[in-house]
Amino acid sequence: MSQLTIYGHPWSTRTQRVMVTLFELGVDFKFERIELSKGEHKVLTLISTHSSRVITNPQLQSADFKSKHPFGVVPYLQDGSFGLFESGAITKYIVAKHAAAGSQFQEPTHDVEAMALYEQAMRVEDNYFDPNVSAIAFERMFKG
Repeated sequence: MSQLTIYGHPWSTRTQRVMVTLFELGVDFKFERIELSKGEHKVLTLISTHSSRVITNPQLQSADFKSKHPFGVVPYLQDGSFGLFESGAITKYIVAKHAAAGSQFQEPTHDVEAMALYEQAMRVEDNYFDPNVSAIAFERMFKG
């Protein structure tokens, strides 16, 4: 089995979401810290692995995180040759791939109404809970 690697920052609430999923399921992974304060997530060596456009900046060759995530934010998952960004997609991928380790985390696909309520809860978390928690975390962690 390939080594699963998470690129992120430990204070990022989105990175924490992915890491909690990995810990809950007992999945081994490697963590690559992206230093947000140094702008490592915004380096423009490549715009995207999903794009044929290539923009290089010789002064910013020390990292290539932006080649992994076209929007230059964390987290990012690398699983062998497969890469994925967006924390919601990453957590769903982890749960689906490691279903035997914790089937209670899988979305209900057998019942349309249960699936709709599951998606509703996911969207509430994405759109109402996380922005507020992220703002509080930013104030507490970076502004003191």
